[in-house]
Amino acid sequence: RRILTITPDDVRAWHQLVELSRQTPENNHLAKLQPLFAEVAADPDRALFVGHALGKTYEDLGDYEAALDSLRRGKAAKRQRTAFYADEERAVFTAAADTFRGRADRGPGVASARPIFVVGLPRTGTTLVDRILASHPEVVSAGERKAFPMLVKQMTRTPGPRLFDAEAMIRTRGLDFARLGRAYLDSLRGVAGRESLVIDKLPFNFLMAGLIHRALPDARIVCLRRDPMDSCLSNYRQMFAVDAPLHAYAYDLGWTGEYYVLFDRLVAHWRATLPPDRFMEVRYEDVVSDQETQARRLLDFCGLAWDPAVLEFHRNEAGVATASAAQVRQPVHTGSVGRWRRYGAGLQPLEDTLRAGGVEVA
Repeated sequence: RRILTITPDDVRAWHQLVELSRQTPENNHLAKLQPLFAEVAADPDRALFVGHALGKTYEDLGDYEAALDSLRRGKAAKRQRTAFYADEERAVFTAAADTFRGRADRGPGVASARPIFVVGLPRTGTTLVDRILASHPEVVSAGERKAFPMLVKQMTRTPGPRLFDAEAMIRTRGLDFARLGRAYLDSLRGVAGRESLVIDKLPFNFLMAGLIHRALPDARIVCLRRDPMDSCLSNYRQMFAVDAPLHAYAYDLGWTGEYYVLFDRLVAHWRATLPPDRFMEVRYEDVVSDQETQARRLLDFCGLAWDPAVLEFHRNEAGVATASAAQVRQPVHTGSVGRWRRYGAGLQPLEDTLRAGGVEVA
Protein backbone atom coordinates (compact mmCIF):
# COMPACT_ATOMS: atom_id res chain seq x y z
CA ARG A 1 0.00 0.00 0.00
CA ARG A 2 2.88 2.34 0.75
CA ILE A 3 4.39 1.66 -2.68
CA LEU A 4 1.08 2.47 -4.35
CA THR A 5 0.87 5.84 -2.60
CA ILE A 6 4.22 6.66 -4.21
CA THR A 7 3.71 4.93 -7.58
CA PRO A 8 -0.03 4.39 -8.18
CA ASP A 9 0.53 2.36 -11.36
CA ASP A 10 3.07 -0.11 -9.92
CA VAL A 11 1.68 -3.35 -11.40
CA ARG A 12 3.74 -5.65 -9.17
CA ALA A 13 2.40 -3.95 -6.05
CA TRP A 14 -1.18 -4.21 -7.31
CA HIS A 15 -0.71 -7.91 -8.06
CA GLN A 16 0.77 -8.63 -4.64
CA LEU A 17 -1.93 -6.62 -2.87
CA VAL A 18 -4.63 -8.74 -4.53
CA GLU A 19 -2.76 -11.98 -3.81
CA LEU A 20 -2.39 -11.22 -0.10
CA SER A 21 -6.09 -11.31 0.75
CA ARG A 22 -9.40 -12.63 -0.49
CA GLN A 23 -11.26 -10.09 -2.61
CA THR A 24 -14.91 -9.45 -1.78
CA PRO A 25 -17.74 -7.41 -3.35
CA GLU A 26 -17.22 -4.81 -0.63
CA ASN A 27 -13.44 -4.84 -0.65
CA ASN A 28 -11.70 -5.16 -4.03
CA HIS A 29 -9.65 -3.04 -6.43
CA LEU A 30 -11.54 -3.46 -9.70
CA ALA A 31 -12.09 0.30 -9.99
CA LYS A 32 -8.30 0.75 -10.17
CA LEU A 33 -7.33 -2.43 -12.00
CA GLN A 34 -9.75 -2.21 -14.95
CA PRO A 35 -8.57 1.20 -16.22
CA LEU A 36 -4.98 0.30 -15.41
CA PHE A 37 -5.25 -2.79 -17.61
CA ALA A 38 -6.46 -0.64 -20.49
CA GLU A 39 -3.33 1.47 -20.07
CA VAL A 40 -0.84 -1.41 -19.99
CA ALA A 41 -2.51 -3.94 -22.31
CA ALA A 42 0.16 -3.52 -25.01
CA ASP A 43 3.04 -3.99 -22.56
CA PRO A 44 3.61 -7.79 -22.22
CA ASP A 45 5.10 -7.77 -18.73
CA ARG A 46 2.87 -5.13 -17.15
CA ALA A 47 -0.27 -6.62 -18.70
CA LEU A 48 0.71 -9.97 -17.25
CA PHE A 49 0.69 -8.66 -13.67
CA VAL A 50 -2.59 -6.79 -14.03
CA GLY A 51 -4.26 -9.67 -15.88
CA HIS A 52 -3.34 -12.03 -13.05
CA ALA A 53 -4.56 -9.53 -10.46
CA LEU A 54 -7.89 -9.26 -12.27
CA GLY A 55 -8.09 -13.03 -12.66
CA LYS A 56 -7.58 -13.56 -8.93
CA THR A 57 -10.15 -10.87 -8.14
CA TYR A 58 -12.86 -12.32 -10.37
CA GLU A 59 -12.14 -15.82 -9.10
CA ASP A 60 -12.58 -14.65 -5.51
CA LEU A 61 -15.84 -13.00 -6.55
CA GLY A 62 -17.08 -16.23 -8.15
CA ASP A 63 -17.08 -14.91 -11.74
CA TYR A 64 -14.98 -17.66 -13.32
CA GLU A 65 -15.72 -16.70 -16.90
CA ALA A 66 -14.34 -13.21 -16.26
CA ALA A 67 -11.40 -14.70 -14.34
CA LEU A 68 -10.39 -16.89 -17.28
CA ASP A 69 -10.90 -14.05 -19.75
CA SER A 70 -8.69 -11.77 -17.64
CA LEU A 71 -5.92 -14.34 -17.62
CA ARG A 72 -6.18 -14.82 -21.39
CA ARG A 73 -6.06 -11.07 -22.03
CA GLY A 74 -3.26 -10.57 -19.52
CA LYS A 75 -1.13 -13.23 -21.16
CA ALA A 76 -1.96 -12.35 -24.77
CA ALA A 77 0.91 -9.96 -25.51
CA LYS A 78 3.39 -12.17 -23.67
CA ARG A 79 2.21 -15.25 -25.54
CA GLN A 80 2.73 -13.53 -28.90
CA ARG A 81 6.34 -12.73 -28.00
CA THR A 82 7.14 -16.08 -26.38
CA ALA A 83 7.94 -19.16 -28.38
CA PHE A 84 6.81 -22.50 -27.03
CA TYR A 85 8.55 -25.07 -29.17
CA ALA A 86 6.49 -28.21 -28.76
CA ASP A 87 8.95 -30.24 -30.86
CA GLU A 88 11.87 -29.01 -28.77
CA GLU A 89 10.06 -29.93 -25.55
CA ARG A 90 9.26 -33.38 -26.92
CA ALA A 91 12.95 -33.83 -27.69
CA VAL A 92 13.84 -32.96 -24.09
CA PHE A 93 11.36 -35.46 -22.68
CA THR A 94 12.49 -38.18 -25.10
CA ALA A 95 16.12 -37.59 -24.18
CA ALA A 96 15.20 -37.69 -20.49
CA ALA A 97 13.51 -41.08 -20.86
CA ASP A 98 16.54 -42.39 -22.76
CA THR A 99 18.84 -41.64 -19.82
CA PHE A 100 17.43 -44.66 -17.98
CA ARG A 101 15.68 -47.56 -19.67
CA GLY A 102 15.97 -50.17 -16.95
CA ARG A 103 18.30 -52.40 -14.99
CA ALA A 104 20.94 -52.46 -17.71
CA ASP A 105 21.49 -48.74 -17.21
CA ARG A 106 22.27 -49.01 -13.52
CA GLY A 107 25.82 -47.91 -12.89
CA PRO A 108 28.12 -47.80 -9.86
CA GLY A 109 27.15 -44.28 -8.78
CA VAL A 110 27.75 -43.25 -5.17
CA ALA A 111 26.08 -45.03 -2.28
CA SER A 112 24.43 -42.25 -0.29
CA ALA A 113 20.85 -42.10 0.96
CA ARG A 114 21.29 -38.51 2.12
CA PRO A 115 19.51 -36.69 -0.72
CA ILE A 116 15.73 -36.69 -1.08
CA PHE A 117 14.55 -35.22 -4.37
CA VAL A 118 11.01 -33.83 -4.36
CA VAL A 119 9.89 -33.36 -7.95
CA GLY A 120 6.77 -32.83 -10.05
CA LEU A 121 5.01 -30.12 -12.01
CA PRO A 122 4.93 -26.76 -10.24
CA ARG A 123 1.78 -26.07 -8.21
CA THR A 124 1.09 -29.73 -7.45
CA GLY A 125 2.18 -29.96 -3.81
CA THR A 126 5.97 -30.13 -3.97
CA THR A 127 6.38 -27.36 -1.39
CA LEU A 128 3.78 -28.98 0.87
CA VAL A 129 5.64 -32.31 0.86
CA ASP A 130 8.94 -30.50 1.30
CA ARG A 131 7.61 -28.81 4.44
CA ILE A 132 6.15 -32.02 5.84
CA LEU A 133 9.45 -33.85 5.45
CA ALA A 134 11.55 -30.88 6.61
CA SER A 135 9.57 -30.75 9.86
CA HIS A 136 11.22 -34.05 10.82
CA PRO A 137 14.22 -33.42 13.10
CA GLU A 138 16.53 -35.48 10.88
CA VAL A 139 15.69 -33.67 7.65
CA VAL A 140 16.72 -30.27 6.28
CA SER A 141 15.34 -28.59 3.17
CA ALA A 142 17.85 -27.00 0.82
CA GLY A 143 15.08 -25.47 -1.28
CA GLU A 144 14.99 -25.42 -5.07
CA ARG A 145 18.59 -26.18 -5.92
CA LYS A 146 19.88 -26.15 -9.50
CA ALA A 147 23.03 -28.05 -8.60
CA PHE A 148 22.20 -31.38 -10.23
CA PRO A 149 21.18 -30.14 -13.70
CA MET A 150 24.02 -27.60 -13.62
CA LEU A 151 26.54 -30.36 -12.92
CA VAL A 152 25.09 -32.38 -15.80
CA LYS A 153 25.58 -29.42 -18.14
CA GLN A 154 29.10 -28.79 -16.89
CA MET A 155 30.19 -32.41 -17.20
CA THR A 156 28.66 -32.81 -20.67
CA ARG A 157 30.06 -29.45 -21.80
CA THR A 158 26.76 -28.21 -23.17
CA PRO A 159 26.61 -24.42 -22.72
CA GLY A 160 23.39 -22.63 -23.44
CA PRO A 161 20.47 -20.94 -21.70
CA ARG A 162 18.39 -24.07 -21.07
CA LEU A 163 18.91 -25.70 -17.70
CA PHE A 164 17.32 -28.92 -18.96
CA ASP A 165 18.18 -29.53 -22.60
CA ALA A 166 18.15 -32.58 -24.83
CA GLU A 167 21.78 -32.28 -25.92
CA ALA A 168 23.06 -32.43 -22.33
CA MET A 169 21.00 -35.54 -21.64
CA ILE A 170 22.12 -37.23 -24.84
CA ARG A 171 25.76 -36.55 -23.98
CA THR A 172 25.42 -38.33 -20.62
CA ARG A 173 26.00 -41.60 -22.45
CA GLY A 174 29.34 -42.78 -21.13
CA LEU A 175 29.35 -40.18 -18.33
CA ASP A 176 31.21 -41.00 -15.12
CA PHE A 177 28.15 -41.22 -12.89
CA ALA A 178 30.16 -41.85 -9.74
CA ARG A 179 31.94 -38.56 -10.38
CA LEU A 180 28.59 -36.85 -10.91
CA GLY A 181 27.25 -38.30 -7.66
CA ARG A 182 30.33 -37.21 -5.70
CA ALA A 183 30.16 -33.70 -7.15
CA TYR A 184 26.53 -33.41 -6.16
CA LEU A 185 27.19 -34.60 -2.61
CA ASP A 186 30.05 -32.10 -2.38
CA SER A 187 27.58 -29.37 -3.29
CA LEU A 188 25.59 -30.21 -0.15
CA ARG A 189 28.46 -29.30 2.16
CA GLY A 190 27.41 -26.53 4.45
CA VAL A 191 23.70 -27.07 3.81
CA ALA A 192 23.22 -29.07 7.01
CA GLY A 193 24.96 -31.39 9.43
CA ARG A 194 26.50 -34.50 7.93
CA GLU A 195 23.92 -36.75 9.57
CA SER A 196 20.88 -34.92 8.19
CA LEU A 197 18.94 -35.95 5.14
CA VAL A 198 18.69 -33.07 2.65
CA ILE A 199 15.70 -32.27 0.45
CA ASP A 200 16.36 -30.91 -3.03
CA LYS A 201 13.01 -29.53 -4.16
CA LEU A 202 13.54 -28.36 -7.72
CA PRO A 203 10.26 -29.48 -9.37
CA PHE A 204 11.69 -29.88 -12.88
CA ASN A 205 14.18 -32.45 -11.64
CA PHE A 206 11.51 -34.93 -12.73
CA LEU A 207 13.43 -34.70 -16.03
CA MET A 208 16.57 -35.83 -14.20
CA ALA A 209 15.11 -38.84 -12.34
CA GLY A 210 16.98 -41.39 -14.45
CA LEU A 211 20.29 -39.56 -14.14
CA ILE A 212 19.77 -39.03 -10.40
CA HIS A 213 19.28 -42.76 -9.95
CA ARG A 214 22.40 -43.58 -11.96
CA ALA A 215 24.56 -41.12 -10.01
CA LEU A 216 22.95 -41.64 -6.58
CA PRO A 217 21.27 -45.06 -6.61
CA ASP A 218 20.29 -44.83 -2.92
CA ALA A 219 18.69 -41.38 -3.19
CA ARG A 220 14.92 -41.19 -2.83
CA ILE A 221 12.82 -39.44 -5.46
CA VAL A 222 9.31 -38.33 -4.46
CA CYS A 223 7.18 -37.29 -7.43
CA LEU A 224 4.02 -35.27 -6.81
CA ARG A 225 0.92 -35.94 -8.87
CA ARG A 226 -2.29 -33.94 -8.98
CA ASP A 227 -5.53 -34.09 -10.93
CA PRO A 228 -4.58 -33.22 -14.54
CA MET A 229 -7.11 -30.44 -14.93
CA ASP A 230 -6.27 -28.89 -11.56
CA SER A 231 -2.56 -29.19 -12.36
CA CYS A 232 -2.92 -27.34 -15.64
CA LEU A 233 -5.27 -24.67 -14.32
CA SER A 234 -3.03 -24.05 -11.31
CA ASN A 235 -0.03 -23.55 -13.58
CA TYR A 236 -1.98 -21.32 -15.95
CA ARG A 237 -3.31 -19.08 -13.18
CA GLN A 238 0.08 -18.80 -11.44
CA MET A 239 2.13 -15.65 -11.90
CA PHE A 240 5.57 -17.18 -12.42
CA ALA A 241 8.74 -15.12 -12.68
CA VAL A 242 8.67 -13.00 -15.83
CA ASP A 243 10.77 -14.49 -18.65
CA ALA A 244 11.35 -17.77 -16.76
CA PRO A 245 11.95 -20.13 -19.73
CA LEU A 246 10.94 -23.25 -17.79
CA HIS A 247 7.43 -21.83 -17.39
CA ALA A 248 6.89 -20.63 -20.97
CA TYR A 249 4.11 -23.18 -21.42
CA ALA A 250 1.97 -21.30 -18.85
CA TYR A 251 1.29 -18.39 -21.23
CA ASP A 252 -1.26 -20.51 -23.07
CA LEU A 253 -3.79 -23.00 -21.75
CA GLY A 254 -3.27 -25.31 -24.73
CA TRP A 255 0.49 -25.24 -24.27
CA THR A 256 0.00 -26.11 -20.61
CA GLY A 257 -2.09 -29.13 -21.57
CA GLU A 258 0.53 -30.29 -24.08
CA TYR A 259 3.24 -29.98 -21.44
CA TYR A 260 1.20 -32.00 -18.97
CA VAL A 261 0.83 -34.81 -21.52
CA LEU A 262 4.62 -34.99 -21.89
CA PHE A 263 5.04 -34.98 -18.11
CA ASP A 264 2.47 -37.73 -17.62
CA ARG A 265 4.16 -40.00 -20.16
CA LEU A 266 7.60 -39.46 -18.66
CA VAL A 267 6.41 -40.25 -15.13
CA ALA A 268 4.80 -43.43 -16.44
CA HIS A 269 8.22 -44.36 -17.83
CA TRP A 270 9.93 -43.73 -14.49
CA ARG A 271 7.24 -45.76 -12.74
CA ALA A 272 7.98 -48.69 -15.05
CA THR A 273 11.78 -48.52 -14.92
CA LEU A 274 12.97 -47.07 -11.59
CA PRO A 275 12.99 -49.24 -8.44
CA PRO A 276 9.85 -48.66 -6.34
CA ASP A 277 11.97 -48.23 -3.22
CA ARG A 278 13.71 -45.27 -4.90
CA PHE A 279 10.92 -43.63 -6.87
CA MET A 280 7.52 -42.95 -5.31
CA GLU A 281 4.49 -41.03 -6.53
CA VAL A 282 2.37 -39.07 -4.07
CA ARG A 283 -1.03 -37.62 -4.92
CA TYR A 284 -1.68 -34.10 -3.71
CA GLU A 285 -5.33 -34.96 -3.10
CA ASP A 286 -4.32 -37.83 -0.80
CA VAL A 287 -2.02 -35.58 1.23
CA VAL A 288 -4.66 -32.94 1.89
CA SER A 289 -7.40 -35.46 2.64
CA ASP A 290 -5.37 -37.78 4.91
CA GLN A 291 -2.16 -36.04 5.94
CA GLU A 292 -1.05 -38.51 8.60
CA THR A 293 -1.32 -41.59 6.39
CA GLN A 294 0.64 -39.92 3.62
CA ALA A 295 3.19 -38.48 6.06
CA ARG A 296 3.81 -41.98 7.46
CA ARG A 297 4.16 -43.30 3.92
CA LEU A 298 6.68 -40.60 3.09
CA LEU A 299 8.76 -41.21 6.21
CA ASP A 300 8.76 -44.97 5.63
CA PHE A 301 9.92 -44.43 2.06
CA CYS A 302 12.77 -42.19 3.27
CA GLY A 303 13.81 -44.60 6.03
CA LEU A 304 12.75 -42.27 8.83
CA ALA A 305 11.03 -43.04 12.13
CA TRP A 306 7.66 -41.49 12.83
CA ASP A 307 7.66 -38.05 14.40
CA PRO A 308 4.41 -36.14 15.03
CA ALA A 309 6.18 -32.86 14.23
CA VAL A 310 5.57 -33.55 10.54
CA LEU A 311 1.85 -32.95 11.13
CA GLU A 312 2.63 -29.41 12.34
CA PHE A 313 4.57 -28.36 9.23
CA HIS A 314 2.71 -25.02 9.09
CA ARG A 315 4.46 -24.04 12.32
CA ASN A 316 7.88 -24.52 10.71
CA GLU A 317 9.45 -21.05 10.69
CA ALA A 318 12.06 -21.75 8.02
CA GLY A 319 11.87 -19.49 5.00
CA VAL A 320 9.92 -20.42 1.87
CA ALA A 321 10.82 -18.91 -1.50
CA THR A 322 8.26 -20.57 -3.76
CA ALA A 323 4.83 -19.67 -5.12
CA SER A 324 3.31 -21.63 -2.20
CA ALA A 325 4.87 -19.46 0.52
CA ALA A 326 1.51 -18.33 1.89
CA GLN A 327 -0.29 -21.67 1.61
CA VAL A 328 2.27 -23.68 3.61
CA ARG A 329 1.85 -21.34 6.58
CA GLN A 330 -1.61 -22.87 7.00
CA PRO A 331 -2.72 -26.41 7.93
CA VAL A 332 -3.65 -28.65 4.99
CA HIS A 333 -7.07 -28.08 3.45
CA THR A 334 -8.99 -29.36 0.43
CA GLY A 335 -10.08 -25.96 -0.86
CA SER A 336 -8.10 -26.26 -4.10
CA VAL A 337 -9.24 -29.79 -4.97
CA GLY A 338 -11.49 -29.79 -8.02
CA ARG A 339 -11.12 -26.06 -8.59
CA TRP A 340 -11.19 -26.58 -12.34
CA ARG A 341 -14.86 -27.62 -12.22
CA ARG A 342 -15.85 -24.09 -11.20
CA TYR A 343 -14.61 -22.80 -14.56
CA GLY A 344 -17.10 -24.88 -16.55
CA ALA A 345 -17.05 -24.81 -20.34
CA GLY A 346 -14.15 -22.35 -20.42
CA LEU A 347 -11.74 -25.22 -19.80
CA GLN A 348 -13.20 -27.57 -22.43
CA PRO A 349 -10.30 -26.96 -24.87
CA LEU A 350 -7.86 -27.95 -22.14
CA GLU A 351 -9.80 -31.12 -21.41
CA ASP A 352 -9.83 -31.95 -25.13
CA THR A 353 -6.04 -31.50 -25.31
CA LEU A 354 -5.46 -33.80 -22.35
CA ARG A 355 -7.80 -36.50 -23.62
CA ALA A 356 -6.21 -36.35 -27.09
CA GLY A 357 -2.86 -36.99 -25.40
CA GLY A 358 -4.17 -40.07 -23.62
CA VAL A 359 -4.59 -38.44 -20.21
CA GLU A 360 -7.62 -39.62 -18.25
CA VAL A 361 -9.81 -36.77 -17.02
CA ALA A 362 -12.23 -37.67 -14.24
